[in-house]
Amino acid sequence: MRSAIPHLKAAGVTFVYQATTGFQGTTITGTKVTMERLNKIEYDKLSGEETVFTTVRTGHPSETDLLEWENIPASVEIKVGTRVMVLRNLYGMKSVDPTKKVDTDAADYQQVLFNPDGSTGVVSTKKDEYLGHALLQTNGDTGVVTAIGEEAGKKYVEILRDDQAIIRVYEFKIDNGKYHTELGEDGERERIVDEEPTAWVTYLPVRKAWAINAHKVQGLTIEHPTRVLVWDMFGPAMVYVSISRVKNPKHLTLVGAEEVINGATRIHWKTKVADAVGEWK
Repeated sequence: MRSAIPHLKAAGVTFVYQATTGFQGTTITGTKVTMERLNKIEYDKLSGEETVFTTVRTGHPSETDLLEWENIPASVEIKVGTRVMVLRNLYGMKSVDPTKKVDTDAADYQQVLFNPDGSTGVVSTKKDEYLGHALLQTNGDTGVVTAIGEEAGKKYVEILRDDQAIIRVYEFKIDNGKYHTELGEDGERERIVDEEPTAWVTYLPVRKAWAINAHKVQGLTIEHPTRVLVWDMFGPAMVYVSISRVKNPKHLTLVGAEEVINGATRIHWKTKVADAVGEWK
C-alpha cells in the first residue's frame, strides 16, 4: 500500500513525533486516560477561582435510567479560561441578525424549550428585535469559559464559542418522563407529556475539552487547529474518524504518525486515509 504521508503533507497537514503541552486547539485522543491527563495538565495551569457545579439526583430512577445517566459526573469543576465542550442542544428564541454575536442578553427574557427531553429555561433577547426559533447551542460546540455566574437561582457559564459567538449554558435538568414535541402554527416548539417523570438529574452539561476522545468527535465538523494522537488510537476507524472531522488540512497535526513499527509507519497500518481526506485533493 502506497504511503498516504506525502499526500497529507502536500495538503498542508503537519506531522510531529511528540505532543507538547500548551497546544492552542483541540487534541483528539484514543483513550479516556490520555484525554483526562491532558485536560488536567491544562486545567491546573489556570490560576483563577474554581467553581464546582454539583450534580443533584432526585426521585426513583429505574435501572434503565441509571444506565443512561451513568456518564453524568458527580460534579463539574470550572475556572474562567477552561476550554469546554457543550453536551446538550438548546432550542430557543434568538435574534435573527447575522451581525449579532451574543445569543443571550439580559435586556429581556423569553420562555424557551431546551432539547426534546422537555426541560425548560430562559434565554434573553432584546424586545425590539425580530425573533426567530433557532438552535442556540449544539451538543459538541466547543469554546472557552469567559464568565461564571448565577441568575434566578441557576448557575451558568458563559462561553466564547470557537465561531466567536457567546453562549450562556445553565445548569440543566433532565428526567425520565416520556414526551414528544410538536411545532405549532406560530413556529413554537411545544412539549407534550406522554408519561409523567419519576426521577430527575440537574447538572452542568459541559466537559473540559482541551482534549476529547475520538468517539466524541463523530458527527462534528472541526474548523480550528486540531491534533490527532495517532499513537493513542486503537484501530483504523478511530484514526479515520478523527482525521475526517477536520475541515481544513492546514488545521490538522498528526502526532506519532511517522513512527515506524514493523517496517511501516503508524499511519500506514492504522488506516487508509484516502476517503477521509478526499475533499482536500
